[in-house]
Amino acid sequence: MKKTLSYIFGLLVLAAAIVALFSYGNRQDAGPIPHVDESVSREEEKSSGSALRIVAAGDSLTAGYNLPLSDSYPKILERKLLESGKNVVVINAGISGETTAGLLERAEFISQQKPDLLLISTGGNDFFRNLPIESTRENIERSIEIFKQTIKAENIYLLKIEATANLGLKYRGEFNAIYKEIADKQKINLLPFVVSEVFLDSRKMLPDAIHPNRDGYEFIVDTYIFPEMSKKISR
Repeated sequence: MKKTLSYIFGLLVLAAAIVALFSYGNRQDAGPIPHVDESVSREEEKSSGSALRIVAAGDSLTAGYNLPLSDSYPKILERKLLESGKNVVVINAGISGETTAGLLERAEFISQQKPDLLLISTGGNDFFRNLPIESTRENIERSIEIFKQTIKAENIYLLKIEATANLGLKYRGEFNAIYKEIADKQKINLLPFVVSEVFLDSRKMLPDAIHPNRDGYEFIVDTYIFPEMSKKISR
């Protein structure tokens, strides 16, 4: 009996080690562990429950790769809206390394949170991995259809990113076109995000030339996102 128990215990230990090994490997593939927006719960506790909730879903461009959480675009947006007198909480739901398939996997969970406004930035990792454009399109559209089950289309914003010419002008043109095509088809809003005006200016980018720095996010929020959010909330 003791030998049997020891044998079973040994198998359990081995299984746990294997799970841990694969979990670590998958975590590496997914990129850096995403920021945990600890300020969300504190802000919600401070509010009377009437704060308008904005969820920013996306990848490292939303998470704020290699930056303090306070320098990510969701927190910059939240700060500017609060300073303008808006009672809001902006939740950073960015996961570094996530593809559009990853967004689709958690779309149901995001939808269940029933945010008042939803900002979606996705597709960059599909581009860098040279994934089929039609798969990217399908994943984004299916995610939006899930979001629309609990969020009005007029309250969903797709943030457009533009691909560089690394994979050829044809691929770049086809990739860049899907954002407007999806927004038109799904009848949701479209806003510029990390577009050529941003990534071609080294002053707005980290040294990797992929992710915006604080100045880049300040520009993006001031130029593209804050004006629309402020106008939307005022309606």
